[in-house]
Amino acid sequence: MTAPPHSFAGLPDCILIRGVNWLGDAVMTTPALQRLREARPRARLVLLTQEKLAGLWQNHPSLDGLLTCAAGESPWAVAGRLRAEAFSTALLLPNSPRAALEAWLARIPQRIGYARPWRNWLLTQPLPPRPGQARMAKRSVREIRRLIRRSGASTAGAPVSPPPRASHQIHDYLHLAAALGANPEPLAPRLEVTADELRQTEEAFLPGKRGQAQASPLAVSRRLLGLCPGAEYGLAKRWPAERFAAVARAVVREDANCLWLALGGPRDWPVCEEVARRAGGGVLNLAGQTSLRQLMALLKLCRVVLTRGGDAPKQRAAKVRGWRSFFSIPVDDVEVTISIGSVERRVRPERGGIVDVRIPVDLRTGWRKVRLRTDDTEPVTTKVFIVDPDAPFGIVSNVDDTVMVTALPRPFLAAWNTFVLDEHARTPVAGMAVLYERLTRANPGAPVIYLSTGAWNVAPTLTRFMARNLYPRGALLLTDWGPTHDRWFRSGQDHKRSSLERLAQEFPGMKWLLIGDDGQHDESIYGDFAAAHPDKVAGVAIRQLSPGEAVLAGGRSKAEHEAGSAVPWFYSPDGAGLSKQLVAAGLLTL
Repeated sequence: MTAPPHSFAGLPDCILIRGVNWLGDAVMTTPALQRLREARPRARLVLLTQEKLAGLWQNHPSLDGLLTCAAGESPWAVAGRLRAEAFSTALLLPNSPRAALEAWLARIPQRIGYARPWRNWLLTQPLPPRPGQARMAKRSVREIRRLIRRSGASTAGAPVSPPPRASHQIHDYLHLAAALGANPEPLAPRLEVTADELRQTEEAFLPGKRGQAQASPLAVSRRLLGLCPGAEYGLAKRWPAERFAAVARAVVREDANCLWLALGGPRDWPVCEEVARRAGGGVLNLAGQTSLRQLMALLKLCRVVLTRGGDAPKQRAAKVRGWRSFFSIPVDDVEVTISIGSVERRVRPERGGIVDVRIPVDLRTGWRKVRLRTDDTEPVTTKVFIVDPDAPFGIVSNVDDTVMVTALPRPFLAAWNTFVLDEHARTPVAGMAVLYERLTRANPGAPVIYLSTGAWNVAPTLTRFMARNLYPRGALLLTDWGPTHDRWFRSGQDHKRSSLERLAQEFPGMKWLLIGDDGQHDESIYGDFAAAHPDKVAGVAIRQLSPGEAVLAGGRSKAEHEAGSAVPWFYSPDGAGLSKQLVAAGLLTL
């Protein structure tokens, strides 16, 4: 049992968090810990976990201390150690009777957990199951094999609805934290790996990447991809090995300069070895060869990680042709009631049915829910991002040919991509999602603004595209297509310029990283804005189109604004190249 960095005995609001016992479940508890830290910034938060999971929580910013228990250690022995710390509250994440017994024997005054048979009398605050909680469907190995054999036969063409997001287990832990005043809105799971750990792991497993004399297959690979085919309960929770191997083969055929790392624990070695054998090359089996901290570092070094899904539908959502996105009926002749917390405001939409209004309200930073309704309709819930007024950094990104390959502005090709292609056929720009994810992780709370000349009608399509391709969620600044008083169509350049000026006015203390491409007018627009507001621009990152893309997009713009600019400019054909330059310039830390 390891001691916390300092004693908490006698301190007020000292909270014990009893951790779960499985690695995957432990990762899913991290949002609850982050929310609890937000709600109780001055409390002492100490996590009790099994020794095998201690490395997972090293350097985690939500915790003040870590206690571990050995396998086979009795509840009475654990409780004796807990009693010496004089905790005021215990938040029990596992549903087991043992977790409640430990807290009861430790004489912790407030004991909070889900109500379960055999342990309710040990809790001072047993919580009923949260609304929307889903029970895990357990299947036998025989049933799993039968479902695999029938895959694609009886279910072919049958629409299958995905499980609701609220059924995810992450919400169960957030609901527990809410009993102590935490915000139950989900966050991305967070684990901490230091730069030294990344360097040491590279030296241990990636010889040649940092100048070592002996090279390995990893040394010549510029793209590391992770593959985690294992599962503790074997086949009942595992995607078939051949499916993993098929994905690995397909990716290696498309990109011979990548390498899959098969990762997992010692018990995962056989299935990882089977995947590597079936893939026929391009997969290196490291299962069972790493510590938990080294595994975390390797996962962070991977550009993409492929793992088993949950009970996802076998058939993807119904195909949506681009033209369907443009056929919507604007409603601009009714009043809309906007509800944010206890504040309500009735407004009238602009032309096209767009609501753009400022409402003074006091909200916590981050994503918050807003309800909209008319007198004759059911309310609709959406989300808005509340920016921290002290946030120093934000991201503005173009969409077309910056995050999504669209080959604009060539009209016929653009029309084909927009109106004919199935939306799932649209291709993300290589490496940009990874770049954006790194930027948001390095700058917590930074707003992400997707600024496009596209119509508001395509907002649902863009939102689905961003989610499918792992772009961070952000606000969309689109435009309303149609005639103005002096032209048939609104000016996309004017829309972008006016939107940037509005951002400069509404966030006077923020510096923006402006990201675009050299196929339209981004360089000119960003250059003019940087010249007018050099104190509000951290840098300009331009994705360079390939020669083929440049031809389809009508050529490249002239790079005239970089010369003599007071802000740094960065050019690369993909997100990986831009990421390296931003790291070198000190605008991004990995």
